[in-house]
Amino acid sequence: MVFHTGFPLCRGKSSSSSSMNINEPVKLFSSLISDIERLKTSLAGDSITLKWCSEAINLLRKMHSHFLLFFEKYHLPVLWYGTDILEEYMKETLDLLDLCNSLKSAISGMQRYRLMIEFAAGKLRNGGNISDATTKITEIERLVSESKKIYGVEKWKDMNLFKTEMPKTKSKDSTICFIYAIKSSMRLVGMLLFSALLYPISITMDKEVYRRVSPQLKSFSVSIGKLVGCFLKVLEGVKDKSMPILVENKVIEKAVLDIKAQVLKGKAVDQEKLINLLKQSSLVLKERMEMFESVVDELFEEVVNGRNKVLAMVDVN
Repeated sequence: MVFHTGFPLCRGKSSSSSSMNINEPVKLFSSLISDIERLKTSLAGDSITLKWCSEAINLLRKMHSHFLLFFEKYHLPVLWYGTDILEEYMKETLDLLDLCNSLKSAISGMQRYRLMIEFAAGKLRNGGNISDATTKITEIERLVSESKKIYGVEKWKDMNLFKTEMPKTKSKDSTICFIYAIKSSMRLVGMLLFSALLYPISITMDKEVYRRVSPQLKSFSVSIGKLVGCFLKVLEGVKDKSMPILVENKVIEKAVLDIKAQVLKGKAVDQEKLINLLKQSSLVLKERMEMFESVVDELFEEVVNGRNKVLAMVDVN
């Protein structure tokens, strides 16, 4: 990029003497395509996992790092062709922090559910002896009821971070267009994560935002568009959108219902196998939740550090 260089990020008039070398943003967006393709491939089995969500968070981290580099590497006046670029960064990163907090809330609910599973598995065995049918049915119904509290619009309806559409720009300046393109990309990935862990929301893509930067971004636009399409296809296949859609939760849900069926049939041997499966599935959920929570924490920390760096670049004078 060829920017107005040699000055700190400062409050001042925009400069019309600089224009963007388009090769830099094209290279930047192209570097993200392999990550997007990997996410799309992971959805080929029509399923969404916590591992997939962790990879999506890592993609968000890369996008943010590119956005931050824009401020660190090139020194622009805060006011650029009528757009307050400092405010654009601050608003977008504040949304990222809100997303992190929402995802952590979702994980907290899943953790409560998982602890109930461990407790229920112990009661179903009753210290090594198979419990009576009434006790088992009570524990199973409790798990079924709890599973309905960790996903769905009724649980998280007050936490929609994407109620308003992202503002569009009519600017033809390559710098402004770049800012809106990277913001749009982060918003799309954030919407996928929100839909995976909280509840399905409407996801729309503005392909025009990439064309405004450069026709060379068509491959990126097509790639992220296919990712969104694959994700929506998975959601379309979900019959009950009030129940968790993650594979890890579905495996547990199936085990719980299978145990209930065997209890009603009175088959103790099959019950024991299913209880073991339930415990194993709970451990898998625990490991993947910890992995996901770790990358969310890393994203949160990187965004906070990024905001502090950008603020430090502002010339208060």
